[in-house]
Parts: sequence; C-alpha cells; structure tokens
Amino acid sequence: MATTEELYTRIETRDNDRRVFVDKYDDNEVWLSLQLNGGGSNCVLSKDQAKDMIAALIRVVNSMEAAE
Repeated sequence: MATTEELYTRIETRDNDRRVFVDKYDDNEVWLSLQLNGGGSNCVLSKDQAKDMIAALIRVVNSMEAAE
C-alpha cells in the first residue's frame, strides 16, 4: 500500500519549516502527512474520517469569520 501520487498536494503553512501533505492512499483512503524540521508524522484516514476532518476545519474557519 502506498500513496497514489495522483492527487499529491502540498499545503503551505506560515512557517517555512513546516509542511502539510495530502494524497489519495490506495483506492478509498486519504494519506495525511505533517512534516517539520527534525521529524514528522503521517496517518491514513478512511473517507469518513477525512470528511470529519474537513467538517471540523470548516467549523473552525466559520467561527473565525463570525468573530471578525
């Protein structure tokens, strides 16, 4: 099992030494990687777990916009 590298995406962060990567993993999973100088971590999420993460991110962003 490995990333497909079909949808490989690097998400820039405000710190140049920290990076977020996402990609499709096998047929029906999502690969998420958090990298920083000196180490990193990655995990594989099911489609439902990835949707939960997206929903959580949307809630956080919406709360920030409501506070503006």
